[in-house]
Amino acid sequence: MKCVVLVLAMLITAPAVGQLASIGKGPGDSAPSQQQGGEAPSLSDTLDFINRALKDDSAGSMNAIGDCEVSLFHEHLENITIPTGRLKKVPGNYQAGIPDRYEPEWAFIDPSTHLRSDFNLKDIDPDSIKANEVFSIEIIANRGDPTDPHLPTPDRSIVMFSTANLAKAIHETNFIDEDTVKNAAKDGSGKITFLLEPGTSNRLEKDESSEMLLLENNDLAGRFAKAFKHAVELCGGKPSAF
Repeated sequence: MKCVVLVLAMLITAPAVGQLASIGKGPGDSAPSQQQGGEAPSLSDTLDFINRALKDDSAGSMNAIGDCEVSLFHEHLENITIPTGRLKKVPGNYQAGIPDRYEPEWAFIDPSTHLRSDFNLKDIDPDSIKANEVFSIEIIANRGDPTDPHLPTPDRSIVMFSTANLAKAIHETNFIDEDTVKNAAKDGSGKITFLLEPGTSNRLEKDESSEMLLLENNDLAGRFAKAFKHAVELCGGKPSAF
């Protein structure tokens, strides 16, 4: 997961990605919206909104399991893509009078290789919570002329966040149901082996310092990020010292 996030962070700085619209304002640019009476939403109300947003998007859920302890479940596991800012050469056929052409180069990213993350909201850096618009693979495949330099409208978003000072405080778990295991063993596909420790049926677990969540609705992704930041601050989350 760490490698995926590092790659994605590098790619998002590429020149062409400047054409992607950032969802809403960055964390810290605006105060959390207030309820009637001038009081900011409570942690319970904020988590309720977060779960409604994730449910409406079918993206997953964030469930409280203790005092500011939460479990984040992923449901969207599709690959997404972003432009690298480079062009790739497609050789032509000079005998047929077809010249070389250049197409925008795209990077394909797997946003999640695990299904559950457990962490304490106070351990998250609120300034690290970012929503970025990206593209589904389908929109790239069906976008028409591949030489057209204009980007299509992003149809997905990823919300990225990390712990304060990059402490490894996010516990990630991969899990699968028994029927999936039996079916995979029966047909010998081996497609689920990345979820398990090699040669065992044990769930693969690890601790990481960063995480991302895929949403299909760009507006909900921005609102989720804003609410998530508010929840982190209610639990005492502080920006990284460095």
